[in-house]
Amino acid sequence: MKTIVKKRVNDLSLLKGDKKRTEEYRRKDTGFGWRNQDNFGFEIKKIDDGSKLEYFPGSLPETTDNHGNIHNQMMIYNPGENIEDNDFRIPNDSIYKQLQGKHFEDAKEDNFKEPKALICITSYQEEWPKVLQTICGCIRNIFEMHAFCLSTGLEDYNADNFAIVLMQDGIDKLSLPFEKELIENNLFDPEMCKHIVAKTEHYKQVKKNFTKTKTTLISSRELEEENKNRDSGEELERRFYDYATTNILHTFATKINGKRLKLMIENCKNDEGEGLDLHQSLGEGKTPYDFCIDPLQNKENIPEIRFFFAAKHENTGKVESHMMFFKGFCDPMNPRYCQLINAGVVPKPRSISHFIKYLDSFLNCGGVSGEQEVYNPGYNNLKHDWWRITKRIEVKNLNQALDLEIEENQEYEGNELSKDERELRRKLKEYKQKIDKNQYVKISDFEWYGKYTRNFYHILEAYIITLAQYIEYKIDFYLNKSFESTFGFASILPSAFCMIRWEALKGEPLKELYKNSKSGNNTAQQAILSVAQDRVLCFEILKKQSSNYSLRYLPGAKALTDCPESIIGLIDQRRRWINTNMSGSWYIISNLGMISRSKHGCCRKFIYGALYFNMLYDLLFNLVLVGSLYAAFTTFSKRMFDRDDETCNDLTLSRIFDVIYIVLAYSFCSMSLTKPIERSTYTYSILTIILCSLVAAGFGIGLIFMVQDDINIYSLSIVGFALICYFVLPFIPHLCDFNWIKYILAVPILLFLTPLYVSVMTIFAFSNTQEVSWGKRATTENISDETKKSLEQFRAGFLMLWILSNTAYSYGTLYLDQDQRNYYILVISLLFSIPIIVKAFFALFYYCIYYPCYIRCVINGLVSRRKNSE
Repeated sequence: MKTIVKKRVNDLSLLKGDKKRTEEYRRKDTGFGWRNQDNFGFEIKKIDDGSKLEYFPGSLPETTDNHGNIHNQMMIYNPGENIEDNDFRIPNDSIYKQLQGKHFEDAKEDNFKEPKALICITSYQEEWPKVLQTICGCIRNIFEMHAFCLSTGLEDYNADNFAIVLMQDGIDKLSLPFEKELIENNLFDPEMCKHIVAKTEHYKQVKKNFTKTKTTLISSRELEEENKNRDSGEELERRFYDYATTNILHTFATKINGKRLKLMIENCKNDEGEGLDLHQSLGEGKTPYDFCIDPLQNKENIPEIRFFFAAKHENTGKVESHMMFFKGFCDPMNPRYCQLINAGVVPKPRSISHFIKYLDSFLNCGGVSGEQEVYNPGYNNLKHDWWRITKRIEVKNLNQALDLEIEENQEYEGNELSKDERELRRKLKEYKQKIDKNQYVKISDFEWYGKYTRNFYHILEAYIITLAQYIEYKIDFYLNKSFESTFGFASILPSAFCMIRWEALKGEPLKELYKNSKSGNNTAQQAILSVAQDRVLCFEILKKQSSNYSLRYLPGAKALTDCPESIIGLIDQRRRWINTNMSGSWYIISNLGMISRSKHGCCRKFIYGALYFNMLYDLLFNLVLVGSLYAAFTTFSKRMFDRDDETCNDLTLSRIFDVIYIVLAYSFCSMSLTKPIERSTYTYSILTIILCSLVAAGFGIGLIFMVQDDINIYSLSIVGFALICYFVLPFIPHLCDFNWIKYILAVPILLFLTPLYVSVMTIFAFSNTQEVSWGKRATTENISDETKKSLEQFRAGFLMLWILSNTAYSYGTLYLDQDQRNYYILVISLLFSIPIIVKAFFALFYYCIYYPCYIRCVINGLVSRRKNSE
């Protein structure tokens, strides 16, 4: 194997779509193994500390055996034009091969063993400090398992049985600061992959470098082996296998030792010059490095961690990132567990390690998720933010300034440069200075971000929105997730922080998970389901044939996460959440009969049916949620202003309130349909504050007059008890592990922002059902024209039906007389309160089940230690 030491470069765009230059470069003997098939495309770079960095362009061939089962393995991509030019095997002594299981023909029992868990961190355009925070949290939990191995003697928990995979969605999406950090930490070297990374002339997307067809022949050696194993002696016909994807995975493999880990942490500085803070998860007086190695008794003997930086050749979305992780790493290596986590999410101590111990103790558990806690950002984190530069001339000047070399003391005579040229040069110099100070960050030649200082309003907005999400996340996990877990069920395992048993995932669930993302010509429902993978995954695991896997939420496993810090950021995030919840729920309800194929008992199948019926109730209720809020608002406002008015023909104060509410609602709908949300920042903020203030005034003052009727007292008593079950009961098991100051501040804020969650978010989501992107991930460009047309038709029909149903529902409540309004309020109160009360009591019951299970995991560890000591 050839050892190569490369020179660092700072730009990946070395080749610019010129086929002639690319072919000439390929003919040269550049040390990449182009002429040597044995080492084709596999390279090693020596690092100063004695470790190494390996690289290979990975492809994912799929082969089908005689039983129809599909098998995947990672291969070194061969860009040969001949269809019979097969991809090459990865060398056995590579870091990648050392993690493969014994079921491989070239694996030996002494050198190869199946890993305990593989951790996948998905990244798109996150900043390096956030990614490093996630890596440190994962390493901390791996060291916890390693310490458990040393104390119990269980080799399964050794650090060698774990690996971290940082999956980058699109190698061209690497920002220059992020790329620089990767290079300085010897996790990435663009020189090693520059013969594959070639951008198109217009820099719109990375060029697909597959010059042969997707289908290729199996190797002659595999064909001979299959013919030898046949009893009849009849030769098999030459079979075909396909690529799982036409994307290349640029894989860099290395091992992170203690010295490298310490340098990575110490060299990481944010824009303010501050070091890594891990979102306030450090103990008192500890550094981030101490946080990572704290579980180890011998702080000098730090085990090496296998680390893979896998950058996809093209930006094709988060769904394919997970697919390439499952098929490129999990399928060949056959780990016991797969950990999914988003970049920026920081696993707290005893989180991932708790996942593993729980799954080891309960073999019928197919997957677990933990609690995601919104961290409290400090002032330094709130006073700055980033915005995307949309002016083309400014983007052009930034690209010119990046390559501009200006001598500071150079002077020009008046006749050398014109006035416009001198002004342009002055601007470019200013841009260059700001780029050097990281005030401008380049993502691509068409995508730049600038840093700005927030004013008082934006800081206050960020703090309020963060507090509201803090209590919202707590209620969702303490109430909803705990209620579902009582029955061994989870409607969603969030890919931001969950662990799945590989045995439960592989096979039919994995096939169904990516069925909608294989082809670009999908229906509207299939396209929306492609980003609802979390919900589809949970249902597929539960209904897996001849299995009885359950899904759980573990309160003891926590991770810190950041969240949107503006109203428009929150609205845009919930757009995807609401739409995927709707499409995922409809998919589950329409396929509910498939759960009968599983091995679940009759009682559990009946319970699952009841839970899915509750899901149908929530789905239907959400469709008229906007109309329900308006109906309740107009009922309260009539009691406040027009108590004796039984008609709606006169212009009264309540009618004025109604008109203002309707104008605001249709303004949000109009903006959602016609204008990008990024261009309406202040408009959305101002209208949201007006709507929330209007609803708060209507409900607050109208409440005083509602208590004068006995039937309304019953309604308000039911709603009040439901609010206690919503805001108080779920927090009782967490009295010692909760920030009550933030809770007291956050509850009134969340109640005030109810119209934002109920009306504004729903209107924006249902007005943009054609959007199937992951937040800022521009994956819509990869969708075919037929699918886009189908999505637009679906949006038009669904939006019309939704508007008509809410309008009819709201308008009908205007003609109710006083007694009818009272009974209407009673019915709505019951429909709103009963599900919350039931969930609250079952959530409390779940903690009575969970804590004995947690004690069982602890006892298993103590028993293992005692056996080892004996």
